[in-house]
Formats: sequence, C-alpha cells, structure tokens
Amino acid sequence: MAVVMLVVCVLASIDAVASSRVTNRIKAAFIFNFIKFTEWPQDVRLQTINVCVRNDAGMYVELQGLKNKRAHGVPLEIIQIDDESKLSQCQVIYFGEMAESHLDRVLSHLAGRSILTIGDHASFIQQGGGIRLFLSNNRLRFEISPVAVNQSQLVISSKLLSLSRKSAMHGGAGQ
Repeated sequence: MAVVMLVVCVLASIDAVASSRVTNRIKAAFIFNFIKFTEWPQDVRLQTINVCVRNDAGMYVELQGLKNKRAHGVPLEIIQIDDESKLSQCQVIYFGEMAESHLDRVLSHLAGRSILTIGDHASFIQQGGGIRLFLSNNRLRFEISPVAVNQSQLVISSKLLSLSRKSAMHGGAGQ
C-alpha cells in the first residue's frame, strides 16, 4: 500500500511539474506579445529590451526561449535579477513569488519609471503592477492597469487593451 501511495505521489508531482512548464511556456508567449504591443517613451533609446525575472527560476528558464528574438527592432535579453538594486536596468520585469509587503515596496520604488511590470499575484494590480496574469476556467488571462502603465509612461496598444480584463480599481472599464 505504501508503495502505491508513493507512486501516486510521484506521478502527481511529475504532472504538476509538466503543467507548470506548460503554463510558464504560455506565460512567456504572452510576455513576448505584451512587449510587442507596448511602446516606450521616445527618450528611452532601446539598444536591447532587458526582460528581467525576479524570484522565479522556472519562468527564467522558459523566457530563455525569447533570447535574441526581436521586438521594436532590438533583441531581447533575458536576465535573472537577484539584487533589487539592478531592477532599474530592466524594461520589463516579471515578478515571481514574494511577500506582499516586499512586492508593494518594490513596485512603489519602480513607480513612474518606464518599466513594464508583470506578475501573477492576486493583488498585483492593487499594489501598482502593470499587468497581472491569472488562470480562469483553465485558461491564461491577463488584466491591465491603465493607471500603472500610464504612470510608467508606457503606451499599450488598444488591441492588447481590448483583449484584457481591465482593472476597474485602476482606471479600467472592469469586465
């Protein structure tokens, strides 16, 4: 009986890891499209678009598939950030798991900078994040905070905005 339980647990773990990889691969595709449909201010001269990952090794691995792809005529560079003082070198930041109070402090520090912030925490938009990824009916969806994006001096394409669930709390139509 113990062997059967062990096998079931191992198979469930393998399924969860595979599911996580697939979800991260889809998230990476979403992030690439977010970048393509976002405009940075004219005074930000992009040599590369640094896509940074904070606290999510699995997402960092999946985003490596975007390395050297181009958006806005420049290559993407994927960077894993362990030191928060280096976040200012990023044009896009994906935030993995972190304590809400810590995330709130980091997002407050980044407010007003031309950085597209993306995360999947339930309170990410309320804390000042730009785009939140979430699962709904087993499908990956996204929510955009027009206020946070505008404060970052970024412009999100109306096509992308029309596909998102807009945050009523932060200037959206609320869907």
